[in-house]
Amino acid sequence: METGRNRTETVRFPKRIGMIVPSSNTVVEPICSRIFFGMEDVVTVHYSRLEVVNVSLDDNSTRQFAVDTMLRAADQLAQAKVDAIIWNGTAGSWLGIERDREMCQKIEEKTKIPMSTASLGLVGSYQDFDIKRLHLVTPYIKEMNDAIIREYEKLGLTAAGVTGLGITENTEIGSVTKEQLETLCCSTGAGHGEGIAVVCTNLAAAWRADLIEKRSGAVVFDSVTAAVREALKLCGLEKLSFQGWGKLLDV
Repeated sequence: METGRNRTETVRFPKRIGMIVPSSNTVVEPICSRIFFGMEDVVTVHYSRLEVVNVSLDDNSTRQFAVDTMLRAADQLAQAKVDAIIWNGTAGSWLGIERDREMCQKIEEKTKIPMSTASLGLVGSYQDFDIKRLHLVTPYIKEMNDAIIREYEKLGLTAAGVTGLGITENTEIGSVTKEQLETLCCSTGAGHGEGIAVVCTNLAAAWRADLIEKRSGAVVFDSVTAAVREALKLCGLEKLSFQGWGKLLDV
């Protein structure tokens, strides 16, 4: 297994990953700090925050994810001369996967830096692992889960079931414990050949992804690790492997 420590001689300078994070998110940075601990000679992670307080389908919530707002956050990261920009949020999963692609294109044209999102990372990971049948675990209300299912159906994906917590306040989402998430994921009934999609970067399932996979036999598609996986690809570091975070990062 290849790790950052035995690849330092092939990387002349650390790659810089720039992540746009919802302002009320309390999960992304602790997880990324642990994933990349001790690898500062290979890759460093830098953050810009975008104001997000509540998540729902109303206009106020949708406006939080406007392209112009995202561009301002991306411009701040561009000033740090990052090698890749990732929107570490999953709004595209319900607002539209194609919308995420168009947003990334516009920001790439402005910053000249490759960009992707957690939602695109999830979709790409489903394809890489050839998973069509997913059990969704989200903190969201039914209307949002229904919108996610519609987006996934366009991509030929089947939602075998949905576990939604009905939460709209993002700080409350971040308070769901890793123990609770392990129980929720393992209670979906997902098994071999299926995926458990944890759609939200403020759910801390990544801490237990490896254990959930061992217990269930399914692949855990965690939003944060999917975003990290996408960032590594954009930086040309896709051969790095990280144990203990599930199959998405154990390549």
